[in-house]
Amino acid sequence: MASTSEEPIYLTTEELANRWRVSTSSVSKWRVQGKPPIFFQINGTILYKLADIKDLEKANRKSSTSN
Repeated sequence: MASTSEEPIYLTTEELANRWRVSTSSVSKWRVQGKPPIFFQINGTILYKLADIKDLEKANRKSSTSN
């Protein structure tokens, strides 16, 4: 089946950790603690929707360290 641009894109724990330059154990710890980002577990695989990740990144964007 061919992929379309409307299909959601998902990241693995490792891909998300690489994107955010943190360890996979940090991402796993956040998940256990119930912290964002929201995740899906499909057949035992943890996945993060890229659109949710981008929304979270935008919401946490800062213009100054004094905020």
